[in-house]
Amino acid sequence: MKFALLPSDPFDPQMGVLSLIPLLDIEIDLKLPLSLVTQMVEEMANGQIRAQLNAQKQVMEEAEIVKQSAMMAQQILLQGIEQNFIKKSDDAVSAELRFKKGELLLNGQPSEQLINILLGTAALASGV
Repeated sequence: MKFALLPSDPFDPQMGVLSLIPLLDIEIDLKLPLSLVTQMVEEMANGQIRAQLNAQKQVMEEAEIVKQSAMMAQQILLQGIEQNFIKKSDDAVSAELRFKKGELLLNGQPSEQLINILLGTAALASGV
């Protein structure tokens, strides 16, 4: 993370630290093995399927839960790719996040959807 404040940069004392956000330069590059990401997403899907089955007081064979989890995980990964949240290569999943001069880029593209997710998460965390 890089941060620079020049004497000519505006600083609003009433906004405090928030007025410095547009001056931040942030670069985050993530790369994880595809097998690890697939396993994590399958486990998440498995938990969701089991929770839904329990809530509906239904039973499903273990092999079918595993099969459904794998299919659900593939759908989630495809959605992530289609929505530009992640990039997939043969053996890895990656993402590049850049915040420069007040603009947020995800994998080289402006990401209003990510901004909305982050703002929604912040609102939930603050209880708003």
